[in-house]
Amino acid sequence: MKHRIFRVAAGACAIFMANGLIAGEELVKWGADAEALKKEWGSKIEFQEMDGKLCGVVDSKAFITGKSFIPVEAGKKYVLSGTFKSLGTKPSKVYYGFRCYCKDKKEIWSSNSNVVLDSATTLAAECNKGDKKIVIKANKKWKPRYAAAFNVKDDFSDLPNRETSSRIVKITPQGENGETMEVELSKPVNKSYPAGTQVRAHSTGYGTYIYTAICGSLIPAEWKTYTSAASIAEPGKMSHKLLRPGTAFVRIIILPNYSKKSDGKMAFTDLTLKVAE
Repeated sequence: MKHRIFRVAAGACAIFMANGLIAGEELVKWGADAEALKKEWGSKIEFQEMDGKLCGVVDSKAFITGKSFIPVEAGKKYVLSGTFKSLGTKPSKVYYGFRCYCKDKKEIWSSNSNVVLDSATTLAAECNKGDKKIVIKANKKWKPRYAAAFNVKDDFSDLPNRETSSRIVKITPQGENGETMEVELSKPVNKSYPAGTQVRAHSTGYGTYIYTAICGSLIPAEWKTYTSAASIAEPGKMSHKLLRPGTAFVRIIILPNYSKKSDGKMAFTDLTLKVAE
């Protein structure tokens, strides 16, 4: 059986079999080459030896995303790990997880994929480009703070849905028996849709990214390893342990020194990602 090699950085690679990813294989492995690591993780990081390890050090509030698009498959779990240490007088607040991308390597946002189950309905009236209000056949699953997704499919084959609205700010029942609902959006729609178009509500929950390994934790002054696993979600399921439906690639993200204090500083090492056994 032929193998093909997916290289992440110097000294790091993943092996794929013809029928998919191999359980236990490392997709990302922390290397010993500072220049290769800087190329993968970015110029905002200073790499230095610390406690016998090659570590990345960040002394500012930063947004760190690995350059590599790492392929993932439904039905498999991906174990993300990393070792972190605060260097300032107060602990650094950190987020560590994934950015999700579809097969075209276009980012998947929460509103593209976070289905509210049993919320499918249809437009009760035509919606024109520039409208800030739409009228739908009543469905009690629709709530403020959700978004509207257009041209949806019953089998969820539209996910990730790229025809989603801005946040819902108000819902008003209409008709003598409340058979329709007027849905007010925070911004106008950018496309016209005829009456009868299938729509559903999508949640914007669980933030912009999927913080699988660290979700806003305060990092101690001693080295601590954080490890957690994620898999691709079924429609309607959401958490920081679930990649968004339609995900074909991920990139690793770190937000160090979040809400940075004056001397916020953090070190990290041994970032790894592997397919679970």
